[in-house]
Amino acid sequence: MQIRNIILTIFTSTLLGAEAVQFSPDALDGIYAVITDSNGIDQLQLIEEFNTTDLAPVDVDKRSMGPVSSRMLSKCESLGCLGRIMVPEEIDIAVGRLQAYYGGGRTSPSAKTSVKIGSSYAFMCDYKGGQLCYASEDAHANERLTANCGRYKAGWYHGNQKTYGYDYSWNGWVRVCENM
Repeated sequence: MQIRNIILTIFTSTLLGAEAVQFSPDALDGIYAVITDSNGIDQLQLIEEFNTTDLAPVDVDKRSMGPVSSRMLSKCESLGCLGRIMVPEEIDIAVGRLQAYYGGGRTSPSAKTSVKIGSSYAFMCDYKGGQLCYASEDAHANERLTANCGRYKAGWYHGNQKTYGYDYSWNGWVRVCENM
């Protein structure tokens, strides 16, 4: 039995890559700083717990935008579609909480920040470090993702040395800032 678990762990780590973060099944809904320790292992630090019954989702009209072709992305922008379908109610709340946290400008508590709501995750990655992050940047990223990947499909958008995105977990594993 132990050999099977070890093989499953190796397979899972290989499949998801070292960039995948695992949230425990009993992890609270909230905003987390993802801190990489000296061994390269990501540790989760709960910044704020959320009572999801008190949270309003983001207005879905803010997700709509005409098709964006790759020609419309600048040299410094990129995006990727992951193909996974999100739970609309969860991801709208997660995105709304991430935007509320950064608001009109706030320095991230870590290079990787993630909001967990149910099995959905919205995240922000600060590649330069110490940059101010804004709700408007996340809204722009969501518009680009929706236009390219489809409404409520997982993906990421990179620009200004930051990445914003959202994903759905697989048994607690979720990719957050996968190329950091």
